[in-house]
Amino acid sequence: MRDAPAYEFETDRLRMRRPMAGDEVLIHALTEPPAMRTYLALAEPCMTDSFNRLMRNAGSWMLFGYGIAMVEEKETGAFVGTCGIFRTARGHGADFDFLPEAGWIIAQDHWGKGYATEAMEGTIDWFERTFGKQPLGCMIEFGNVASDKVARKLGFKILREIFPDEEAEDTAHLVLYRRE
Repeated sequence: MRDAPAYEFETDRLRMRRPMAGDEVLIHALTEPPAMRTYLALAEPCMTDSFNRLMRNAGSWMLFGYGIAMVEEKETGAFVGTCGIFRTARGHGADFDFLPEAGWIIAQDHWGKGYATEAMEGTIDWFERTFGKQPLGCMIEFGNVASDKVARKLGFKILREIFPDEEAEDTAHLVLYRRE
């Protein structure tokens, strides 16, 4: 039996909580539809991939005190997606790799409701109250107009682009952003 979740913070319509054992099932369902993977540079996920994503999310919380949160509707308890600020090392250079990184993935059936912006505004507010104001990064696959709009609403500006490596099949055209 799972413990009751501990919510980190809430917005008007959403609750954000730390990931828990068993959340790989939610992560898998979130990234499984082909439309969800259009801009995530993901192959069809397997449960191992979803578990590893959960472990990275939980690891950021454990090591740094912040990370990707599981997002739920307050009214219904429905799982909406994952949003947060986390630590990672992507190998994109010192101007990006050592920044806390913002990220959001909203389930397809919740697109167009403003949840990504609302969740990330709440996340940034919580992060700055807890850890102080500091530069943040985010990375969006080129062509993801919806996420670009969210990033710009949140005050992110384009830092630079990463172009695909023609020799590597799993690379994508990425846009790196920074928020001061």
